[in-house]
Formats: sequence, C-alpha cells, structure tokens
Amino acid sequence: MNLSSPPVIIVGAPRSGTNILRDTIVSVKPFITWSCDEINHVWHFGQSNVSNYDDLPVSSLNSDIKYYIRKRFCSLAASSNVESPIVVEKTCANCLRLPFVDAIFPNAKYIYIRRQPLPVIFSAMKRWTSSPNLSYSLKKLLHIPASSAIPVLFNFTLMRAKQFFSPESLLPNWGPSFYDLDVLKETYSLEKVCALQWSRCVASAEQFLFNNLDHSRVAAISYEDFVLNPFHTLSIALDHLQLSDLIIEDELRMASTFVHKDSLTTSCPLDSDKKNDLIAYLDSLDTPNYLL
Repeated sequence: MNLSSPPVIIVGAPRSGTNILRDTIVSVKPFITWSCDEINHVWHFGQSNVSNYDDLPVSSLNSDIKYYIRKRFCSLAASSNVESPIVVEKTCANCLRLPFVDAIFPNAKYIYIRRQPLPVIFSAMKRWTSSPNLSYSLKKLLHIPASSAIPVLFNFTLMRAKQFFSPESLLPNWGPSFYDLDVLKETYSLEKVCALQWSRCVASAEQFLFNNLDHSRVAAISYEDFVLNPFHTLSIALDHLQLSDLIIEDELRMASTFVHKDSLTTSCPLDSDKKNDLIAYLDSLDTPNYLL
C-alpha cells in the first residue's frame, strides 16, 4: 500500500512551534492532515509487547504494523478532495523514534523545527498542570486504533484521577515519554524534567536527521526565524524539499499572515534563582545543535 507522494513529517520537541508550522503548511494545497492534533496511538499500534514509552525501536516493527500505519496514511489521502494530496504528520513523540518512522516511510521528507529551550520549558510546565480539553480529547479518540480504545480510555481516566489528587495538580505524564522518565520525575524539579524532555527530543531527532539521512530529505528551520518571517522561512524549506513547485505562492503568503510575532514571548514561572539554576542545568546537558 503506497501513497502517491511521500509524506511530510514535521519533527520538533513539544512547544517548539510544530502546531503552527503544520497548520500553516496544510492551509496550502496539496497538503492535508488529520482532524486531530497528533496520532501517537496510531504509531503505537501493535506495540502491546513493548512498554508505553515513545522511543519505539525498529526491532518492534513487523509487516502487520507497517501495513496498518501506511494504510491509515493512505486512507486519509484517499478521503481527501484535494488532487494528489501530500499527507503532513506532526506527532512530537516521533522525535524519539525517527528510525522507526523512517523504516515505515523510507521516502518521507522531514521539516525539523527547533526553538530556544527556555520558552519551550516554561510552556511545557503549564501543560503538565493543564486541565483536560474535552474537544481535543474527542478528536484524538476518533483516530485511536479500535484495539487500543479501551486501554487508552482507562489510562486517560487514571491520569486525570491522579492529577486531581496531586497536591500540585500535576499530571503523572505529559509529552514524549522515555524509559527513565518516571525515575527522573522523582529526582528532579518540574522545570528540570521539562528541560530533559526537550534535550532528549532535540538530541535524538538531530542525531538521526542530520547523521543518517540524505540532506535533500531534511529541511531545518528555527522557530524564531519562522515566527519573524514565516513566508520566507517556509518557502526556503519547501524549495529545499522540492515541494515549492506544487503550491500556489499566494496561498502560502496568505497562510503565513496567521503566524504572529507575539508568540515569541512566554512568561517565566520561576524566580530568578530557579531560572539561573535551570540555565546552568541546561548548559550541563550539552544538547547538540546542528542548526548552528
């Protein structure tokens, strides 16, 4: 089962601008995407024998899993009224499993977006204590594999129950999950857990994208450049991926007007001492930066 065109996979740590990047791209034909924000449960199809962590190994793949995930992409394309559609997918947890993703879609094209870490961390901290969004959850529920629906609903209810009884109204888990996250939550403050999530996502994504793939398959942008000049930044990325000839330039220019510069700022929830401690901790992580 094959798509008429390779999918475009947006890669980036949570709270790094992946949503607005995807929304801008799919505002332009022939790009399409799902009606929900992320399809993490689709990527987890058939992984009952593997932990619930998101860093899925290529060794966990088999022909049935590949067929199912490719079928979901093909079904989305077939249901679209866009001629020769190109599926755009954005699930932040893919940062931790790009070899797995690429084994399913070996011709995929990638747009990687990286944001300065402090705003990412401050925004992520808010999500760890966020209230449930019923509309958001229902949209995701529509795309959960039938075999996973009951366990997913149970886990969702359990997570919210634990949050309700948490003194800090803290979710037991949020964002991309890796094997030692539970231990780290018991050891570090919330801001340092968010820093670790950001660092793991960035390091994992950049190591694979820039060391393992042909340069022509990967376009890299910074969140700050995209927000300040979305049309120019995205035009260069699409041209690099040889996709610019497929779009109408005026559509992209119009879509870019909905990207606002005020999204560059994020309020800091920490006092000066904790902020300085966090900055020192980020330096100690020594996260690579292939965009420099």
